[in-house]
Amino acid sequence: YHKAWPKHLSERLEELSKELPYCTETLAYVHCLTQHRALSRWVALLHAPDEYISIRNLNFPGAIQEVMSYLESDLPDNHVFAFFQVNGVSFARGGPGAEETASGRGAVVAASHLRMPMVYHHMPIVDPFACQCAGPHMCYGEADSSLREGITKEVPPLVLVVHHYVEMVERNRGRCGTMDQRCFIPDRSLDHVIPWLQSI
Repeated sequence: YHKAWPKHLSERLEELSKELPYCTETLAYVHCLTQHRALSRWVALLHAPDEYISIRNLNFPGAIQEVMSYLESDLPDNHVFAFFQVNGVSFARGGPGAEETASGRGAVVAASHLRMPMVYHHMPIVDPFACQCAGPHMCYGEADSSLREGITKEVPPLVLVVHHYVEMVERNRGRCGTMDQRCFIPDRSLDHVIPWLQSI
């Protein structure tokens, strides 16, 4: 985590970011990918603090490594593989058992027990060697290299899905209803992470 990220880039970008806070987002992804190119096999680009990767049916520390090993075992050997496409599902505040007055770590999860009925393409888990640049939902190879084209693969939602709490901030209350679907399905599948979040 880099506090005041735009300030590390330039005074102009720092000033611009006060009005347009996402204008240096892509540069942050490039920095992350460059840093991890020799360190990590995969990089998950969760682009906001209101997103959590949910590993279905596996609730133990390190489960993501087991899932990634499973996903990697089915990749083709003779093609450049760019990224796994992980689906997202939006959550709204309210619902059965929701703690609307919760505060601190885990509060947004405790307060949001309603989701939309569908999933949508959302987050890449990228190979940092194949992806030279990235946005919040996609990665890109270098135009003049052999890595400029790579195949992708969708991860089944029953394996991995991103819980996107689109109403984390008070001013966004009701946002879920503006995203093509209403959030009306009760879902408490991440309740088990709340005590852990509160303990750290």
